[in-house]
Amino acid sequence: MAEVESPAEWTPRVRRITAPNVGEKGKLAFVRSLINEKRYDEAAAELRSLLETNPRSYLANVQMGRLLERDERYDAALEHFEAARAANPMHAEAALLAGNAYVKLKKIDAAAEAYEASLALEPKQAQAHFGLGQVHFLRGEMDAAKSALQQALTYDPQLRQARMLLARVHSRQGDVDESQREIEDILAARPGQVRPTVALARLHLKRNEPVEALELLEGVAANHDNNAQLWGLIGRARLAAEDPSGAEAAFRKSLSLDPRQRDLIPLMVDTLVKLGKLRDATALLDRLPDAARRNARVHIAYGRIHLAGKNYKHAAEAFRAALLRSQQEGEDEEDEQPVTVAEKLTPQGTVDWKATAEAYQAALRDLRQGEDDEERSERRSARRKARMQRRRETARAARA
Repeated sequence: MAEVESPAEWTPRVRRITAPNVGEKGKLAFVRSLINEKRYDEAAAELRSLLETNPRSYLANVQMGRLLERDERYDAALEHFEAARAANPMHAEAALLAGNAYVKLKKIDAAAEAYEASLALEPKQAQAHFGLGQVHFLRGEMDAAKSALQQALTYDPQLRQARMLLARVHSRQGDVDESQREIEDILAARPGQVRPTVALARLHLKRNEPVEALELLEGVAANHDNNAQLWGLIGRARLAAEDPSGAEAAFRKSLSLDPRQRDLIPLMVDTLVKLGKLRDATALLDRLPDAARRNARVHIAYGRIHLAGKNYKHAAEAFRAALLRSQQEGEDEEDEQPVTVAEKLTPQGTVDWKATAEAYQAALRDLRQGEDDEERSERRSARRKARMQRRRETARAARA
């Protein structure tokens, strides 16, 4: 007679569930069930096994690409999406997914080709029109971006990301009123969403309407207390509303949630300067890595601290360094170069350092007039790309 375990000695036996011994269709159904249960590692293992047997499986490549995309492994995801395109060139979905991956990898021309291929197969795909709109936006082709995004919304009026990007296009074209209307339409349909609220608040700040921005932001902050971006923007609005104490509290909360936000550091410095906390402001900048402290905005922040502390020589030197750095960070070659401005303002003989510092500061203010952080970042990125393209063309000409 077999020995029976007592209840005290009994241990559970756990078996790993494996895919049923069925064909590809059944295995893919099993993979989908694993994904629905959020068992992503097991789903990936099953897909790898399936792809070893049939590397040209369209659905297995698409599913594997989606899993890799979820982990932000866009290069690897793209390989599977392109394999799916090769396996079934007449299926629009794979081309669309490849286009999305190319955008994430900043391969804009390849993304455009993939989206156009997808639309050639299914012309009424809202997501592909949206993708093409993104491509045109990133290229700075605002009219084409507007047309593509309007097409996307024609086929799917609920596609919020298309409406959000269309609002940015209107803003870039100088039509702030139309941009505001697009965002208000989103909020009217779905009140309390963070991204549209933040976008609308940015427009109010651009119009120098901090009270309206604060009303929007503080209305959603109670339900999104751990959103670092939201608290950073509340800090900006409070600073613009001449509430430096409130701005300091908001910036500190934002930085505690996400310490990597170096774009907030100069604003925090401005806040501390207004509060007379010059040592705290200096310490904040001194803690930055060396590479970050070479940034033009950081030089400007040092200049403001020195100016507030009446260290005019140090202020002038910091502002001049900011002008010189602005050239390296991608100014237009057709415009008067910041280095030329700096050379014009270089003091000779006996120096009135206060007047010199103020002159440099005024030159910087003129240089950056009217830009918000997002526009400045995109401008720099576009000009860096243009500069690299000119260098490549020069290198090709030299080799020829």
